[in-house]
Amino acid sequence: MSIKITRRKLIGFFGTTAAIALLTKRDFIDKFGKRSFKGSVKGANFMRGHRLIKKNFPLPRNKRKVNIAIVGAGISGLSSAYHLKKAGLKGVEIFDLEDHLGGKSTSFKGEAPWGAHYLPLPNPQNESLIQFLKDINAITDVGPEGIQFNELMICSDPMEKLYILGRMQEGLVPQIGLSKESIKEFDTFFQLMGKFKNQKGADGKYAFDIPMSESSTDSDFTKYDEMTMKDFLNGHHLKSKELLWYINYCCRDDYGTTIDEISAWAGLHYFCSRRGTGKNLKDESVLTWPEGNHFLAKGLFNLSGYPFHKGHMLHNILDNTLSFYDFNNEESVEIEANHIVLALPQFIIAKILNTNTDFEYSPWMVANIRIRWDEDIAETLAWDNVNYHGEGLGIIVASHQSLRANLLENTLTYYWPLTHLPPKEARKWALGRSHESWTEDILRDISPMIFDIKERIYSIDIWPWGHGMVRPKKNFLFKERLKTIPEPADNITFAHTDLSGLSLFEEGFYQGEKAANQIMRKERNVDSF
Repeated sequence: MSIKITRRKLIGFFGTTAAIALLTKRDFIDKFGKRSFKGSVKGANFMRGHRLIKKNFPLPRNKRKVNIAIVGAGISGLSSAYHLKKAGLKGVEIFDLEDHLGGKSTSFKGEAPWGAHYLPLPNPQNESLIQFLKDINAITDVGPEGIQFNELMICSDPMEKLYILGRMQEGLVPQIGLSKESIKEFDTFFQLMGKFKNQKGADGKYAFDIPMSESSTDSDFTKYDEMTMKDFLNGHHLKSKELLWYINYCCRDDYGTTIDEISAWAGLHYFCSRRGTGKNLKDESVLTWPEGNHFLAKGLFNLSGYPFHKGHMLHNILDNTLSFYDFNNEESVEIEANHIVLALPQFIIAKILNTNTDFEYSPWMVANIRIRWDEDIAETLAWDNVNYHGEGLGIIVASHQSLRANLLENTLTYYWPLTHLPPKEARKWALGRSHESWTEDILRDISPMIFDIKERIYSIDIWPWGHGMVRPKKNFLFKERLKTIPEPADNITFAHTDLSGLSLFEEGFYQGEKAANQIMRKERNVDSF
């Protein structure tokens, strides 16, 4: 059988969030005697977010000045700070609604991710990202023979396993029980993706690239934004149920959207945009850490060294003055800034500026499951483990990169994009769920992969993301309004993956760099930087 290609899991990221509920901790045994578990439903602080709707805030007691205010401590905002620091700019301060930084790349105590958890190898021309990875020692050398990555940060084998038809197999591409027709369709699909991966448009750019601004705007390729991924597959007579499952898995994975709705351009981008390589590495290798991409968020923040003001909700902008409510000190604060970076999703900006937006966002649920660990389960699981028959995207072993031996406890991070309902309905559905209901669904998904999981569990914590990432549906990515979202004033610059339409770390990093460059041009009154 010729199918060998594997794929990875990424939740995209990154910026300040809106949210779903924070519920009380619970440790219960129900009246029917079922086993229940310690844990809680966590999440971004929706009570704070809802204050933005009411806009009932006390008058500020004082006003102070800064040079540059960055609002949003997700990847885009932190990338702006990183690039501004490298350029030597001073008087920069970072503000965020939450009491932690990282946005969708969040972790607490470095134990496990609550969102994005890995980074694919960067494309060779992405020099800025490569430099950042050198700065945090994820890349140890760049030379004529290629890039040398830090071996402690390269995902160890086994990397991926799929539970299908009663057994675990290596890799996420289904290989058990396939008909000859299905095998042929997989081969046809991957040959087609290989062709697209190397194609260039009349403008000399790759058809699909990262950041997506480097992709060709040739209509031979942008036309795929006008159809769904399902339409594209039907047009190529690709209908195998296993192939459709796999591609649907990949689209839900990166975009939180199914093949029935997602832009075919976005779907193709998933398979055709990455060309990163490293010395003695497989092309599908990734960088990962026990705390997920919070490692990258911390790297950006620490390298900037700028002050971070947590618990600050921006609720109004008038000229060059920002009005915040400081939840930790329960007071209003006014900040006058020469330059403002709004590293926020468009639905939040719309509430602040009293405008409208038609951007849609995919809701997610992430859970961290504390379990008793031993050699038997360690031999069963890979880093990424998926149930072909399940609702979610599977579980990541948080300690997969750990050098600690004889672990007595471990954490499994479970991901579930809530694509079974339209986004608005899914958010409402998630808001009303109990810890017990979430737990039952999780166990249904993961129990086949770990037969005695119920006896191993210490606790299960749940984190619903109400607006996990922007949805790149058909006719979205190449519309003029996405490419030219109007910034309301000369001193305001947007920075968020919304501006790309693809919620990926690389896009957040690029948008932050782009915003920083805009400010540096204004500061230095030059045409380019």
